[in-house]
Amino acid sequence: DTYTTKDGIKIGIVSASQLSADEKHANYIRDGIAKLREEGADLVIACCHWGIEGDHYPNDYQQKLAHQVIDWGADLLVGTHPHVLQGMEFYQGKMIVYGLSNFLFGSYHSDTMVLTLEIDRENAITAKVLPCTSEGFYTQELSGEAAEKIWNYIESMSDNVTFDGEGTILQK
Repeated sequence: DTYTTKDGIKIGIVSASQLSADEKHANYIRDGIAKLREEGADLVIACCHWGIEGDHYPNDYQQKLAHQVIDWGADLLVGTHPHVLQGMEFYQGKMIVYGLSNFLFGSYHSDTMVLTLEIDRENAITAKVLPCTSEGFYTQELSGEAAEKIWNYIESMSDNVTFDGEGTILQK
């Protein structure tokens, strides 16, 4: 689907559930990116429901497919499914977020985050992580040392990502 911002930027979003090394799902994402570009999308965001529950690090197929998705023309890839925070990376100057964790979940406590995007008139993306914690179907934003702990944790799992003091994601 495509959406137009108040500033006239056309954003395309393509998403696949249970994305794996399966060629059918990969082709869906690849063809979806191409279709969104044909429809005039200025930016394309791919969302992939993938990974192994509880694994804090993306596995080999996630990284391989993430790089393919960027090579196919996505400007940002956001992953979901593992129920825990996973690392991030910049590839070809584009951001990959492997796993957001649980925004709202009732079974157990989890550290999580909200990813916010600011898009300027040149279609450059500035992304920011708002650290949160979720427990008992209640999610609350963290600040101070608790927020820094989440940023440091994500950075420790990421190859070339760092954060400024306000959660803005920067390439190392």
